[in-house]
Amino acid sequence: YSTTDPSSLWVVVNKQHPLTPIDYSPADIITGLDGYAYSQRIDKDLRALFKKAATENVSINLTSAFRPFNGQQTLYRNYTAQYGQATADTISARAGYSEHQTGLTVDISGSSQPTCNFNPCFVDTAEGKWLALNAREFGFIVRYTAGNEDITGYNPEAWHLRYVGTELASILAKEKIDTLEEFFNVKGGKVYK
Repeated sequence: YSTTDPSSLWVVVNKQHPLTPIDYSPADIITGLDGYAYSQRIDKDLRALFKKAATENVSINLTSAFRPFNGQQTLYRNYTAQYGQATADTISARAGYSEHQTGLTVDISGSSQPTCNFNPCFVDTAEGKWLALNAREFGFIVRYTAGNEDITGYNPEAWHLRYVGTELASILAKEKIDTLEEFFNVKGGKVYK
């Protein structure tokens, strides 16, 4: 796999590494769980993740997945209008710099503490704790974790799962590495290129 090819499971997308082309759109987008669009490559493992959660009485929901360039542009523009650009840059990616644009990323919410959905306290919910322990089994990693803001460029998002495949997810867990930037020795950070 490549860290620069936008169709690679291991592509690293951050403020220093935009997608090339910037308006990249995956060819394998399907309509999957709950009517959300995402890469066909994640469908089987995403469904398995949701099935295991259900069997363990953990109620998770899909709340966001693939966002095309224009959709990400609108979202970022809205955050900028609401919070200002400096804050928007810590909570949302600019279009072309978003993992959601790859189709390999989903956002998860839970029902135990709805006010924590898309908020820092999600990490302490039953669903956030369960995802931290179980997502890697299905090829997903929690992409933005506490203590890694200077590396990933984003505030912690315990709900933001990135699919990297079970092989890499297992290696990251075994080696106790939290970020793709560290594993692949790829530059990250808070400042856009």
